[in-house]
Amino acid sequence: MDLLQLVISALSILAVAGIAAWLYPNKLKLDSENVAKDYRRFNPEATIGSPLVTTKGNGAIIPVKAPTGQLGIVTQLGDRLVCRTLLSTDRYETNHNGDMLIIRLADFTQPAIKLNFGPETMTKVLSLFAIHAPNTKYSASADTSFATDKDVTDAS
Repeated sequence: MDLLQLVISALSILAVAGIAAWLYPNKLKLDSENVAKDYRRFNPEATIGSPLVTTKGNGAIIPVKAPTGQLGIVTQLGDRLVCRTLLSTDRYETNHNGDMLIIRLADFTQPAIKLNFGPETMTKVLSLFAIHAPNTKYSASADTSFATDKDVTDAS
């Protein structure tokens, strides 16, 4: 294949992708109602409380009232939503600095999730994690250098 053909093909693909992104931007912004609906579809047996949505509306923590020992997380990855349930027996680590919460999971598909909450909401979120799994590794750290790792999913 000629180098010129390769360059023209690559530029054509980039142009089509750019036009599609411009014509169909991702405008999905989560609210409590949508988060609850999507999580109920993922975990229909769960009785959930009021979801705590991030400040930018692209992630949420959901208190699960029944069955006990569960905590729901909904994050936006591109134009898709990822719903997951943390069990009290799962291995994970939480870190926070101000309004940013980072949840590091023992899962290669989404090893870490970064969520930004307002001050009042962050207090509620931290209390949920303290109740959910009191023996989970937890740290309140001013060092956010880990937040720039390539394995962190920014759902803030």
